[in-house]
Amino acid sequence: MIKAIIFDIGGVLVENLDKIILNKIKNKNFKKNYYKYAKKLDSGEITLKQLQKLFKKDKLNLYKIYIEAAKKTKLDKTVKNLVFKLNKNYKVVYLSNTFKEHYLIRKKQDVFNGFLFGINSYNAKMRKPYRIIYKLMLRKLNLKGEECLFIDDRKDNIKTAKRLKINSILFKNYNQLIKELKKFKVI
Repeated sequence: MIKAIIFDIGGVLVENLDKIILNKIKNKNFKKNYYKYAKKLDSGEITLKQLQKLFKKDKLNLYKIYIEAAKKTKLDKTVKNLVFKLNKNYKVVYLSNTFKEHYLIRKKQDVFNGFLFGINSYNAKMRKPYRIIYKLMLRKLNLKGEECLFIDDRKDNIKTAKRLKINSILFKNYNQLIKELKKFKVI
């Protein structure tokens, strides 16, 4: 029986930030290593300001690009309304790979309203798809994997959740999500 629903934020509730940033940056060295830097940001190994310093000589204003991109991403109101609907019967939480500045912008945008609590990767010093962050979420919920449903837009994150026996949905769009939630009998 499902007792908790765990949402990813980027790519589910709001647009994926990676695509927006990669479209704005022309620096080949940065683009080639983008995901390496994203992992370091998300796991709290470096801050956005420290990343900016690495590219100071390239005159690449990463800080500005990241902040503007985060501010421009739109909240999917249909998914957000679903969060409020689901939290009447389930523990609804979030598990997000994010860095501090990104989190603070999302907080101002009220993205996290409606969630019981959440885990932000930069704060936890770990990120998806590594098992340890999922195990942390299960401990905080005080539930077994079988009692949870995880929703994410990335296959690697879903794959790890399933290895831990967490029921999972690979998010593509709102209508597909509703169909999948009906299969799990949560709506």
